[in-house]
Amino acid sequence: MPTLRRVATTALLLFVAVTIGFIVGQEVSRGEAPSPDPSQSTTASVADEPAEGVVSATDGELQIDPAAENSGDEPQKEPADGESLNEGRDPDDIEAEAPATQCEVIAIYFHNTMRCRTCRKIEEEARASLEATFSEELAAGRLRWMAINMEDEPVYVTEYELVKPTLVLTRYVEDEREAWVSLDDTWGLIGREERFSQYIVDSTSQFLRGCP
Repeated sequence: MPTLRRVATTALLLFVAVTIGFIVGQEVSRGEAPSPDPSQSTTASVADEPAEGVVSATDGELQIDPAAENSGDEPQKEPADGESLNEGRDPDDIEAEAPATQCEVIAIYFHNTMRCRTCRKIEEEARASLEATFSEELAAGRLRWMAINMEDEPVYVTEYELVKPTLVLTRYVEDEREAWVSLDDTWGLIGREERFSQYIVDSTSQFLRGCP
């Protein structure tokens, strides 16, 4: 009886050992890897994610988002009470930015339909003097020349008190006539070229200086 009991015990132990060996063999052959460490996974994902402001990397060089690059700029300084935005700026730059007031001087020669030699000469020499002296003003539109037949436009006869062919200077500011003057001495100075030209130039310069 003891011998039979030892045999049964030995067989049972062998069965258990074989069963355990079979289970271990299956686990090894299956090749299951252990689950990754959650802390390592988190670290890897953070490392792969581009930093804020970095769009992409090309050939090992980071591409920076311009918006993020400027995000650290200091805010624009607001002027303190009583402080002008133009503080410290060049006065010439400030003046150049200011809108200019529209002002122009128009030299108008009024004549009749039938014209004498003196009338034509006054017109020719007056216009030549203006073009020689005020070429920049004429090009900029601050000075203009016109010739008008006052018989075709009789309203001007009353408006400018015309009694003969006359050169009239008019100054307009913002399309409103501000002042005018008749250069009646042209008839007495014609033939004396220097004095005639000086009279035209001085009178026109004075009117141009009147522009604001």
